[in-house]
Amino acid sequence: MKNEAVAVHRERDWYVAKSPRTGVVSLGRTAEEAVANLEEAVELYEEVFPRTT
Repeated sequence: MKNEAVAVHRERDWYVAKSPRTGVVSLGRTAEEAVANLEEAVELYEEVFPRTT
């Protein structure tokens, strides 16, 4: 997920990060934590659904 744009927004006490390419979403108490969690979630997603392009 290197150099990939992600969308981050705040919902009450949580930050939500989303990968537009995969649709994977993750949460964190800070924006940085949400992005770090998203990176891990996208890695796991790509293990199950490898990129074909």
